[in-house]
Amino acid sequence: MGFTALWISPITAQVPNAYHGYYQTDLYSVNSEFGSADDLKNLVSAVHAKGMYLMLDIVPNHMAYPGCPDKVDYASFNVMGQPSHFHAFCPLQNMQNQTEVEHCWLGNCNMAMPDLKTDDEQVANELNYWVKQRVSRTTL
Repeated sequence: MGFTALWISPITAQVPNAYHGYYQTDLYSVNSEFGSADDLKNLVSAVHAKGMYLMLDIVPNHMAYPGCPDKVDYASFNVMGQPSHFHAFCPLQNMQNQTEVEHCWLGNCNMAMPDLKTDDEQVANELNYWVKQRVSRTTL
């Protein structure tokens, strides 16, 4: 078929029963539904052995909490566990409003998605470190 790359869903640990990879709670742990860290390394090796690239999707925008936005337990996140790492809650209602898109939250009382303050230097540094660690630990 001529494929040269494999693009996989985010592998970060998720809220219970999350299936797609975008409800992350722990940046540094692998979602056990997708396998282990060793399984990921084996996948990378197998893909590279075929002369292909592996692209790993990441979620640098938000974390996830299984509950209402006003009840988020920030300490439950292994990193960025302080409210100051996130924009204050405001529901994203207008996708045409750039300020809302950049600073408001997705989700509802089933699944809140606290919006990371990516313009904050500490948050940006942690995200950069996380990506570099993920790449170096899995030889992407």
